[in-house]
Parts: sequence; structure tokens; C-alpha cells
Amino acid sequence: MRALLISLAIAGTAVAGCSDDGSTVESGAPASPTATAEPTSSADEGSVVDMTDALQFEPKAITVPAGTKVEFKNVGNIGHTVTADAEKVADASLVELPQGVEPFDSGIVGGGKSYSRTFDEPGTYRYVCIPHEGTRMVGTVVVEG
Repeated sequence: MRALLISLAIAGTAVAGCSDDGSTVESGAPASPTATAEPTSSADEGSVVDMTDALQFEPKAITVPAGTKVEFKNVGNIGHTVTADAEKVADASLVELPQGVEPFDSGIVGGGKSYSRTFDEPGTYRYVCIPHEGTRMVGTVVVEG
């Protein structure tokens, strides 16, 4: 009987933490939807890159077709930026933009918040999180034409 009660308690805890829509789970911890490094099937669907309390962009690199809106979602509690502006980072070699593309910076994105950007021009976009640049919190979006 005791084993059955423990099993039910564990199962109940696991179900309470589930969220199939990527929203905040009941425990108050943000859900961590899985982003894929696979190209999206259409520009309307977009892609998601998580910014984590482990000081990582997940996935570190994605490939998308031109015109794709990418959502950078802070799934933790620590503030992050999505910055591709060589004048705002300590190590400009960490930032890369296709020729003619204007630099961008999200500003601080707090826990549970997100920043979105549409990537229209083909090429490689390398960006950093300014507060965590020293830990090499760097990501890449490759846009195919």
C-alpha cells in the first residue's frame, strides 16, 4: 500500500509539471519548450531559441529560411540580451552580420519574457548575451535564401 501511495504521489507531481503549450508550469518554473535546429517549413511558423539560466542559447545554432521570425525566449530567471552589435560587445569577433544588415540589440530580456526578430537577409548572424559574453553565451542563426 505504501509503495502504491508513493507511486501515485510521484505520478501526480510529474503530471502537475507538464505543459503542452510552452507556458509556465504550475510549480512556477518556466516550461522549457524544445527548439529544433532543423529548418522551419515556412516563414510563418518561425523558430524558438531558449535563453537559459545555464547561460546558454539553446540551440546554439539554427538554420531558417529567409523571412523567418525567430523568438528568443528567456526560460529562466536571469536577464539576457540578444546582441549583434559589435559596438556594444567587449569582443567584436563574437558578432557577425551579413553585409548591409543593421546591428541589433534586444536590451535585457527578463525571465519569462521574449524578444522576436525577423531574419530577412540570407547569411550568418552571430550574436551574444552582453551580461554573459565572458562565459561565451553566443548563438548563431543561419538564414538560407
